[in-house]
Amino acid sequence: EGTTPATTYTITYNGNGATGGSMANQEVTAGSAVTLTSNGFTRTGFTFTGWNTAADGTGTSYTDGATITPVADMVLFAQWTADGTKFTVTYNGNGGTGSVASQTVTAGESVTTRSNGYNRSGYTFVAWNTAANGSGQSISAGAPYTPVSNVTLYAQWTTGSVYTISFDGNGATGGSMSPQYVSAGSSLALNANQFTRSGYVFSGWNTASNGTGTSYANGATIKPSGNTTLYAQWVTQQNSANGTSSVGGGGATTTTTTTTSTTGGASGSGGHEKDATPKTADGDIDPRYILALGILAVGVAAIVGSRRNQMTYTGSAKKDRDSDME
Repeated sequence: EGTTPATTYTITYNGNGATGGSMANQEVTAGSAVTLTSNGFTRTGFTFTGWNTAADGTGTSYTDGATITPVADMVLFAQWTADGTKFTVTYNGNGGTGSVASQTVTAGESVTTRSNGYNRSGYTFVAWNTAANGSGQSISAGAPYTPVSNVTLYAQWTTGSVYTISFDGNGATGGSMSPQYVSAGSSLALNANQFTRSGYVFSGWNTASNGTGTSYANGATIKPSGNTTLYAQWVTQQNSANGTSSVGGGGATTTTTTTTSTTGGASGSGGHEKDATPKTADGDIDPRYILALGILAVGVAAIVGSRRNQMTYTGSAKKDRDSDME
C-alpha cells in the first residue's frame, strides 16, 4: 500500500500598504512548528510592528520571527505604526497658468485635494493625476487622497466633453465618495470603495441599483460613454462566508446560491443552481412568500373541489338518462 502524502500548509505574507520589499511564502507540514520569516517589507513613514491574520489588526497577532504551528493555509498582514513623517502634496498646472498651494500631511492620513486654480486656453480641467500624461492615479478636485510619499499632482485637461462618474452607497450605513471626472473617449481607474454597510461586505459596482446592469470590480478601469452612476453592491456577511451572494440595497433580499459540480474527478463551475426563494436580509424565508403559498394552496384546493363536484354531477345525470332509456 502507498503512503499518503503529508499535508502541507502555506503561509503567505502581505505587505498591507508596504511601499517596498517582498517576501516569499513558507511551506510547513501539518502538525509541525515553523519560525516566521523576518519582515522584508518597508513602508515610507511607518514602523513595522508585527503580523496579524487580519489586515486591520483585529485577528491573531504574531511578533516578527515568532514560532507558530499552522492548522490551515494562512495569510499574515504586516502591521504598521506611523512614525510622524510628513509628506508634501505639490500641484502642477501641466500646461496651465496660475498656481495652487501645496499641502503637508502626516503619513497614514488623508488630505482633501485642492480645487483647480489653473487656466488653460481652449481646455477644460478634468481632474488631478499622479502622472503628467494621466497614466497614474486619478483624483478628483476636492476628493480625499492618502499619499504614500511626497507626490506631485498634475492637472489633466481636455478639449472635449467631460463625463461625471458618481458613486451611490446603495444602502450604505457609512462612508462617502466624491465623483470622478474623465474626458470623453478616455478611460479611468475607479477609486477604491469607501462605503460601508452594517452586516454586509462590498462586492463591486453596478450601473443598476439592483445589480442587473453592467458590473465593475473595485478599482476597475472603465471607459464611460456619458455621465454614469455606479451603485455599490453588497453581500451579507453570512452569505459571503458560505459562498453565496445577495445583491441590492435595503428591504428584502433575494439570495442566490452557487454550487460547483465535479465530473470525472475535475472540479468545475458548470453546474449552477439558483435558489429563487425570496429571503429577508437575515436569510429567513420572506413571510410574504409563505402567505402567497398559502393563498395558492387554498385556490388549488377550491378548483380541485369544484372539478370533483362537476364530475359527480355529470356522472349522476348520465345515470338518470340511462335509467329513463331503459
